[in-house]
Amino acid sequence: PRGGADDFEQKAKTLGATVLRYVIRAGDKDFRPILGTIPKDVDAIYASIWAPDAALIVKQLPDVGLSVPMMGPDGQFEPVDYIEASGGAAEGNYVSFLVPDMSKVPTSQAFAKSFQAKYGPASSYGPLAYEATNILLTAIKTVGKPDRAAIRDAVRATKGYQGMLGNPVTFNDKGDIDTQTIYVYQVKGPAFVQVKTLNLGS
Repeated sequence: PRGGADDFEQKAKTLGATVLRYVIRAGDKDFRPILGTIPKDVDAIYASIWAPDAALIVKQLPDVGLSVPMMGPDGQFEPVDYIEASGGAAEGNYVSFLVPDMSKVPTSQAFAKSFQAKYGPASSYGPLAYEATNILLTAIKTVGKPDRAAIRDAVRATKGYQGMLGNPVTFNDKGDIDTQTIYVYQVKGPAFVQVKTLNLGS
């Protein structure tokens, strides 16, 4: 979470935003002593924290007179630990995530529907795990023998792999995906609803 906070602060400042930074201790139950020091005229709160802490914070914000939207990273993309645990206090807030709403990906709609019918809703990181596993299996099939180094190189050589996430996967020379797509979700009732797609390039 700290790295995410650092990245957010750096980018926000380059865009001209005034950033006030506060540090909390994960696992605390009462954040009001810190929340109460936040100016009442802030436009928004970006909380680079995990879902359980985020749920507590959004419940405690009204206690200190704050009524502002909050946004967080993928660690808050948890319907139970964030939305449900907040008791409705997370309504309208935003969370960014690496996985699109699978019902909006034309090539994956049938798979998503059949998966949910058989197993129920996929876990937050399920589609990413499925994608990664299939990239690995493709590399193993390409190599055709139990050769760890060759399989590793085949994975890193992946270019334009079209899987269930809707975007072709290509790894750069550092082993990272060469383009970044972030999906922004808003809490609406008991669910996260995808509201924006950000293509950040390489």
